[in-house]
Amino acid sequence: MASSTTDSPQDDQVIDGGVAAEGPEGTLMLKKKDFVDRVVKASGAKRGEAKGVIEATLQMLGDALASGESLVLPPLGRLKVSRQIDKAGGEIMVIKLKRGGEGGGKKTEELGLAEPAE
Repeated sequence: MASSTTDSPQDDQVIDGGVAAEGPEGTLMLKKKDFVDRVVKASGAKRGEAKGVIEATLQMLGDALASGESLVLPPLGRLKVSRQIDKAGGEIMVIKLKRGGEGGGKKTEELGLAEPAE
């Protein structure tokens, strides 16, 4: 994994119980260890079990994107590779992520809402 541009602990920010290190250009970067910690906290799963499932999930996501598949993963959203370039140092993918608004794009019937005429 790539390390952040800074290694000083005071530059890390605590978000939802996990640490997000400051990455390039001041962006927040969530590392796998902290991601696993957040999932363990949110799910109540044991760390060892959660880590294995998360690693397998990340591998499958990477493989699907590398093969050009679009992903539809609510509540994350829709992911699509818009550009893919093979370089000597690895593969570069530009990914578009479309997130749904409130309700996740579900139809009125699925949400149990009243019809507009009511």
